[in-house]
Amino acid sequence: MAGARVLPLVIAPTIANIKLHHVLIDGGASLNVISYAAFKQLQIPESRLDPSRPFSGVAPQPVYPVGTISLPVTFGTEENFHIESVQFDVAKVNLPFNAIISRPALYRFMAVAHYGYLVLKMSSPAGVLTVKGDRIAAVAAVEKLHALAAGLVPAASAKGSDPSPSRSRAPAKAPKVHPSYTDDVPVKNF
Repeated sequence: MAGARVLPLVIAPTIANIKLHHVLIDGGASLNVISYAAFKQLQIPESRLDPSRPFSGVAPQPVYPVGTISLPVTFGTEENFHIESVQFDVAKVNLPFNAIISRPALYRFMAVAHYGYLVLKMSSPAGVLTVKGDRIAAVAAVEKLHALAAGLVPAASAKGSDPSPSRSRAPAKAPKVHPSYTDDVPVKNF
């Protein structure tokens, strides 16, 4: 995407009643993934995870998820929101995103992503819901992905150690999980 001068659509939906930043909307994939670190921040017990199968295409090697779980995902505000249940694979992956929401989940929301304008539009009870992307998070994600692809992040760095001092440019750091614990998060009672 960066070569085409198009940024990824990075947003901050509410997942399991916590606002989770750095979530990629990937309209071309069919895999919903949430990082293990973000899953731990949601404070959901691992006993709620169901078994999952390995997948590929996100990392150089196949990824063996910790498990899979269905979580409520909410876009919008208290006045205008849309909520759906999304099945996520919980995996320990080195990506600049806390989660990836893909095409099947977008179909559930009946959402349309426009990557040129960095917006996501969907229907809601109060009309059309427009969710704006986070341009700063998108640029940081592109820089991190470029550093990973260019090999500037050694394998040891991906596991948490410092990069080699012989590198001329330090790679971009992966964003941290930033949950928001506000009372204005829309919650739908089931």
